[in-house]
Amino acid sequence: MLFVIGSGRSGTTLANSLLGALPGMACFPRLAAFDPRFTPVASYLARYTSRPAWLLRDSSEIVNVLREAGITYDLVSSSLCPVGAESLEAIRPELLQHRVHQLLRWRGVSTAVLKNTLNVARVGLLSAAFPEARFIHIVRDPADVVRSLERVEFWMTMPLWWDGRTVSQYMHDEGVSSARLAARHWARQVHTVLESTHGIESHRIATFTYREMTSAPAEALYPALAKVGFDIDARMIEMAAERVGVTVPRRAQKAEPDLIHIVNDECGDVLDSISALFPQLTL
Repeated sequence: MLFVIGSGRSGTTLANSLLGALPGMACFPRLAAFDPRFTPVASYLARYTSRPAWLLRDSSEIVNVLREAGITYDLVSSSLCPVGAESLEAIRPELLQHRVHQLLRWRGVSTAVLKNTLNVARVGLLSAAFPEARFIHIVRDPADVVRSLERVEFWMTMPLWWDGRTVSQYMHDEGVSSARLAARHWARQVHTVLESTHGIESHRIATFTYREMTSAPAEALYPALAKVGFDIDARMIEMAAERVGVTVPRRAQKAEPDLIHIVNDECGDVLDSISALFPQLTL
């Protein structure tokens, strides 16, 4: 298993699709907009039949699969902190293994790519439950993440796993702006990943940035995949990027002075940690 982790709006979905398009790999399909009453039927079709384009899109049906194994939102939100090996008794990893094997047989591949944003808080648990699993960590410039979060419809109603309140509730109670909370959320999630991966063997995790992935996919992914044990030709990565539709991002929008101040205030310590641990990364 290859877990894609990273703060929300950092490019994890794009990385998931790109990795799933590589030889020998596949990501769980994501059910298209369906009436919840039909989700079990659609899920069955996704796992056991050919995949009609109108039914599915390449991303991740992994929420349902994780829920079956007991790896739920409540597992994190009940404690408001990351979960590790101490929570192994609360889950059923064999069920996730079973679903992964179904996917591998269906797609005729050897590696399943799994992406769920909440996994930033479950790295310790997933590492302990699946000792052979590998992790790909995507990092994006926090200013870009702030802008992206404030544009999506779900931002104001999104629950904060590390606090328990929704974004709008937190803003109201704490008197903070949307931008400041988005920056704080980025810092909390990236810090959680950095802390959770300290105890993981270095050959099990690789990190690259959104900008590196979108500007030069092969240059970013080839060494990252090699580090975690996958020997995939750079040309294959380029071909997968073309199929998925990875495009070079437009020139970065210059952050407004207020946003720069917020990012430095909320994310400065985490940015310093990243630059110390990964001096080669270009946000």
